[in-house]
Amino acid sequence: MAIADVQKFIAENHRGVFVARKRDGLPQITLVTRDSSLSPLLVFPKTGDD
Repeated sequence: MAIADVQKFIAENHRGVFVARKRDGLPQITLVTRDSSLSPLLVFPKTGDD
């Protein structure tokens, strides 16, 4: 997927879920949103799990 495609998708779908696998094999699910008034970057909250 090209960067332009990702940026377009994020602009049109500003709420989502990021899923990653933790060291113990269990899924880590994080809700993410993008503030349309800011840059097109996504910000992920940092937890104490890593």
